[in-house]
Amino acid sequence: MRAVAVCGVLRHILDRMWQADRPRIGAVMFVFRPDAKFLMFHRTKGCGQGQWSVPGGKVEHGETVRETAIREVKEETGLRVQGARMIAVTEEAPCSCGEHWLTFWLKSEGLVQGEPVLNEEGDQFRWVRWGDWPQPLWQPYWDDLFTALNSEQRIGMTGGMAHD
Repeated sequence: MRAVAVCGVLRHILDRMWQADRPRIGAVMFVFRPDAKFLMFHRTKGCGQGQWSVPGGKVEHGETVRETAIREVKEETGLRVQGARMIAVTEEAPCSCGEHWLTFWLKSEGLVQGEPVLNEEGDQFRWVRWGDWPQPLWQPYWDDLFTALNSEQRIGMTGGMAHD
């Protein structure tokens, strides 16, 4: 029994070492209501602590970006999203946390069920219209993301610059 526990701890340490020199992959989602407002929340822990963003997090092994975004929305807000469409990919190297992140941005599609419920990851929610968001914002890409949201074409961005 003790050998299994030691192997588990060793595997965790090795996994963290392996990941340290590779980009992390994240998925975040703009969750929209029918009135065109989307949900933002104030982060209380992790990367982006003390800043406003949309729900999202790290892609887990064996999970698609879409599955991650839908799972993170449910974990961070309690909302259930039926579907999602990818709108952009951003890269920060290094980000404000000193890590290298590739982030996939999605937009909710279909019905959004439930009402947002706070947990340990955030202390406030706000439904906002584009451009009327609270400050400070976590990610630096909001103008480019607005372009992506209003376009059927997916775009990639690095350092806030759009690329076809």
